[in-house]
Amino acid sequence: MGNRIFTISEDQYQYNLPLVREYISKRDMYNRDFARFCEVNNSTIQPVLAGQFRGTINTWKKIKEATQLDILFDVNIASQIPAKQSREDDFVKNYLIKHLTGFGNVYINPKHVKWLGGSKKVIEILQAFGLDCEFIEDGDGVKTIIKLKEK
Repeated sequence: MGNRIFTISEDQYQYNLPLVREYISKRDMYNRDFARFCEVNNSTIQPVLAGQFRGTINTWKKIKEATQLDILFDVNIASQIPAKQSREDDFVKNYLIKHLTGFGNVYINPKHVKWLGGSKKVIEILQAFGLDCEFIEDGDGVKTIIKLKEK
């Protein structure tokens, strides 16, 4: 249920849990409403509140931001947790940019172009990474190939 290194300690959990339970009871909230308030998935918060799982540092950070309670977690570890990448970022960095820099061109499915916001948006994203690109037509006349512009 979560990476052990990113999970809070038992002492921190024993300190945080009564604070959260008191917060919920003072506001007459249901657990699912509290989860929504903290922008945490209900299936994540339920085991934490039931004592089945201590919770990850990211979960407790969200709870602290939403409630302004004195929640404890290891700040040194929290600062080293990498930010989650969106699927779009992952696709752009690990597919488009990798292939453009390696081969000079890349095929992109028309659905991916639409998914990323259209051809102009794709070009803008790549320009933000310092790549001057253009769409060219494939054999069927559809603009699905991104090519680095000649300098």
